[in-house]
Amino acid sequence: LLKQYELGIEQLKKSQEISELKTYFMSNISHELRTPLNAILGIAESNLSENKPTDDLSDPFKIIKNSSLALLGSINDILDYEAIEKKTLTLEAKDFSPKKRITNLSEIWNNQALTKQLKYHLDCNIADGIIVRGDEKRFTQILNNILSNAVKFTNKGSIYFRANANIIDDECHFSFHITDTGVGMNSNVQKEAYDSFNQMRENDKRQYGGIGLGLTIVKYLITLFKGNIDIKSNVNQGTTVTIGFSLPLVSVIESTPTKDIQNGLEKNGTSRVLVVEDNVMNQLVIKQLLKTNTSLEITVASDGIEAINFLENQDFDIILMDLQMPKMDGYEATTIIRTGKNSDRFRSIPIIAVTADALPDTRQKVLDIGMNDYLTKPIDKDLLFSKMNDCLLKIA
Repeated sequence: LLKQYELGIEQLKKSQEISELKTYFMSNISHELRTPLNAILGIAESNLSENKPTDDLSDPFKIIKNSSLALLGSINDILDYEAIEKKTLTLEAKDFSPKKRITNLSEIWNNQALTKQLKYHLDCNIADGIIVRGDEKRFTQILNNILSNAVKFTNKGSIYFRANANIIDDECHFSFHITDTGVGMNSNVQKEAYDSFNQMRENDKRQYGGIGLGLTIVKYLITLFKGNIDIKSNVNQGTTVTIGFSLPLVSVIESTPTKDIQNGLEKNGTSRVLVVEDNVMNQLVIKQLLKTNTSLEITVASDGIEAINFLENQDFDIILMDLQMPKMDGYEATTIIRTGKNSDRFRSIPIIAVTADALPDTRQKVLDIGMNDYLTKPIDKDLLFSKMNDCLLKIA
């Protein structure tokens, strides 16, 4: 019995070590893949915004952007599946505009549908001014994965996306219907549709691509949202996915909140931003994003040591902090700032983590050491400005 007990303890230790190693590996994978993607997407977005928009789907920067977003989706699915297995995937709660997220997402998949010569139609019956409270990222991810499947498995015909919202008391009840004229599924495939890597077991997996985690993640997220999903499909006739869930209603305003983002940053005149980032390409990308707001004065540090030196000699209003850097990483630099080890003068400055590490544990870790917020690469400009705005208004 003693030997069995000792063997059990040894196996438990090995299991814990393997789990820790797996988490470390996934964190590194996230960082190594997202860091170059941030630069690639940033350059593509910059070129698309500087030049007049066209309907030319062969535009190399449109191709780069759409291909990068597809790759990012696969990376996110792998990381989320890891979190689902560990039961660490949870929802955040922040205010956002569902109409804006649906419109932006629909534009991406409309372009993807056009490249396959498919008709695409969005019927969105959600008012511009509706603001709800929930997890904006997961809200978008659910719809993105369903639209991705609709376009992927449709070779001719059309995609129809209908979005409705009904306000009852303090709740906003959403219903989404996504219909395609694609290959469809037989009854046996439908029964296994939510199983992980299900697509990998199908003989046609290379024809359509993907890693087969989309519906697995959608089902899990909808469960977290306390909603429901239904799939109706017929072989060679297409598929209809119906989704329903509710989110707390915050307000119904006349204009969308994004119009106030720049004004909030400009409230106190020039805001001095310290960007701490070791990757040269990502330095250029984030500087380009920030320069779209003329009220921002930008200084770049290449690691935590340089950032501390800047703070000791200059005044800043906010810090955008990378996490994985040489010499001194973002965790150590933040700890020094928050403990006032070098100086009490800047210990309360707002710090937003801007990182390629998208694991749920990372977000909690940066909040625990005193950072104010967390943003993953590739960087969403509107979300970046929104988070900066929130931090600056709290200290105004």
